[in-house]
Amino acid sequence: MIDVLPIVSRCVLFPVYFYSLKDIAKFLGFHWRAADASGANSIAWYHEWLLKKDKKMLQKIVDYNEDDVRATYHLVQWLKYNASGVR
Repeated sequence: MIDVLPIVSRCVLFPVYFYSLKDIAKFLGFHWRAADASGANSIAWYHEWLLKKDKKMLQKIVDYNEDDVRATYHLVQWLKYNASGVR
């Protein structure tokens, strides 16, 4: 397991305000399924799920986490193709 964000922030310049996965992946064309996807909201969603045990909320949390993994993959693929110098 490698956290790619420190590598990205040292090696690649993106025209984004913050070097978060969300900002970089969105710039590269990735979209989260939830329009209100954020780390803070995922915590709120989890808290709500703990209180209500709503299966739809649990699925939203699963989707959000899956999208984070897919966004990381999207970023890594972009790096391999555009920043590695190898094609």
